[in-house]
Amino acid sequence: MKKSIIILMLFVATGSTLIYSCQKDSATTPAPAPVPTPTPPAANVLCDGNGTNDYFPLKLNNKWIHKDDGMNYITTTAISNVIYNTYTYYKITYTVGSGGTLGTEYLRKAANGDIMAHVSYSPIDSETVYIPANPIVGQVLPWPLISSTAIRKIISTNATFTSSTCTYTNCLKMQFFTSPTATGGSTYYYKKGIGLVGYYNSVIVPSPLVEILLN
Repeated sequence: MKKSIIILMLFVATGSTLIYSCQKDSATTPAPAPVPTPTPPAANVLCDGNGTNDYFPLKLNNKWIHKDDGMNYITTTAISNVIYNTYTYYKITYTVGSGGTLGTEYLRKAANGDIMAHVSYSPIDSETVYIPANPIVGQVLPWPLISSTAIRKIISTNATFTSSTCTYTNCLKMQFFTSPTATGGSTYYYKKGIGLVGYYNSVIVPSPLVEILLN
């Protein structure tokens, strides 16, 4: 009798263990929590540009704002398209402060990458290279938008311009002169994917880019 009781107790204990083990094995393992995809940092277009290979990115409503040496804000805007001699140009306006117009230019990108400017002076409509796609140090370009004697000269293709916000490297540095024999012309700095990042109308005080909108 004692032997039967012992066997029964062992069976009950073993059966309980089997039932517990089966319940434990059949439990659902919780799925791991999904790992969130990291959000890339916002692009700093003011300092880094939009990734294009143009010294003057041309699209409608692109806008550049510079703070000049007189503390005025100069706004450059591509406001519309205009056709001259079968070519489509961007109408670029320059305004100061709340809207006083400083001037207008008509620019387009040629098939070879050059930025061309329409010239509407007598005797006929024509165009001139505004910014070459592959500038060469020492290269001299006529600047008929100012006068028949004005020129621009390529000073460097790896210049640096620094503002309070950004440091621009590998810039195209150009100087503007009223004539080939003139000295002390304005100096302009262009960065690929941004445009004009700053300029000097005087020797000391820079006019940096402070705001930009590129489409």
